[in-house]
Amino acid sequence: MGKTADYSYARDVLLRDANKDKPEMWKCLSCPYFLGGADMAGRAWKEIGLHLRFNTKIEDMADNILDMLLPAVKTVEGQEPARRHPEFIIVHLRRGDIVNKCKPGQDEKECLVQIEEIAEKVDDIEKQRRIKALESTIDKNADVVLERLPVLVTTNEKRPEELEKLEKLGWIMLDHSDPELDAKGNEIPSKNKKLGTMTSLGPFYPPMLDAVLLTRGNYLIGMSNSRMSQLATQRGSAWHGHKTMLM
Repeated sequence: MGKTADYSYARDVLLRDANKDKPEMWKCLSCPYFLGGADMAGRAWKEIGLHLRFNTKIEDMADNILDMLLPAVKTVEGQEPARRHPEFIIVHLRRGDIVNKCKPGQDEKECLVQIEEIAEKVDDIEKQRRIKALESTIDKNADVVLERLPVLVTTNEKRPEELEKLEKLGWIMLDHSDPELDAKGNEIPSKNKKLGTMTSLGPFYPPMLDAVLLTRGNYLIGMSNSRMSQLATQRGSAWHGHKTMLM
């Protein structure tokens, strides 16, 4: 791609290899996240990002999480289910330091998408599903029973009042924390399944598994000011043909 000096914000660091038997060996750590250039974002996705897929190990781990969190696929007796998991909606609710992108003095409700607005978008998705189901019914007078899709949420939101809203909506949290135990060491029941990912696998896996799961939702609602959401919409749409949207 050229020398580092040709691009603004590139940061390359050269490190001598720790192997004393090979003093001539060096490592280059590059941080090209903020590279500039003509259509750099479009090229980065089309030429690189589109082809960088998650490996089988992390995909299988995501499947196991969905097995735990989602209801079983309904099947006709004697027939194998057409898919491993039911269709679902997934929401990436970016919070935390994202407020730093708000303008000075700007109210958070004007800067960040609120849970109430996301709930309305979920209702819009369900409305379109109902319309499509009715249109595809041969007998227009027949009853159409269409259950609402489960909604999964990945978020770094910590405020109890906001988390309570998600619980009241009946949405399923992707919670990588450890289960709480009572004095006898028994797991204390909670509304959300605590996956224990951080302790069992380390800090790298929670965001990586969230990234995989965001591509799996048949409908993805992400935040327009979050790069993770932007990537997830590109992946979900291109890899799986899912419906994705940014708010």
